[in-house]
Amino acid sequence: MVIEDKLAIGTLVIRIILPKNAEPLIKSLQNSGYGVTYVDGHGATGPVFVIYTVVMRKELDQVIRIIEATAPGSFFTVEELRSVQQGIFPVRNTRRQAGSFVRKSK
Repeated sequence: MVIEDKLAIGTLVIRIILPKNAEPLIKSLQNSGYGVTYVDGHGATGPVFVIYTVVMRKELDQVIRIIEATAPGSFFTVEELRSVQQGIFPVRNTRRQAGSFVRKSK
């Protein structure tokens, strides 16, 4: 697990529970390219919004920054996924990806 954490390999689900308007956080995550599913819920002190997003482990720090900037003090959990079949994931261009299929002309 320590090696996996260092290599940032894997997929995570983040569950965020907000007692008030979730729209700013939902929009912020969507604008950053993350898929978002949200539902109305009922917590110990009243209505809540539950937001789910599935991210690659290497994106966790970025998503936490978005959560803390948009909904400071919100309750969230992070869990590891065993498998994922379909979804919306942000496409990040890396040097390796950018140069992999580009052919230089002679």
